Amino acid sequence: KETIKGALAEDSVVKVALLGGKVDFEDGTSAVLRTLDFEPMVEGKKYLLFLYANRNGSDVYLLTGGPQGLFELKGQAGIKAHARPNDPAVKEVQNLTEDSLREKVKDYARKWPESRECCN
Repeated sequence: KETIKGALAEDSVVKVALLGGKVDFEDGTSAVLRTLDFEPMVEGKKYLLFLYANRNGSDVYLLTGGPQGLFELKGQAGIKAHARPNDPAVKEVQNLTEDSLREKVKDYARKWPESRECCN
């Protein structure tokens, strides 16, 4: 619905690759990667995502910092960080409301308006 920083148009469809999943092979076998500490996104819920463009040139975005880049916005119930419990992102949002988190992110975006490419 809203882009706080970056060039994505508001209300646009964004493809995001998440950790985990299943791959089916031509010979009928498959491989599954389960991520026990990472809950997937659920359709119908509201999230704040920190994303970066996939370096392989596709139109699929990736979560910045893996699970640290995913927060469920639960209205009056607050924020649910999808990071591991000991990650700093979890502690930083535990007493914030949805609106206060959004304002905090906007404030950071104003302080650091330019994105830098990482990890070449």
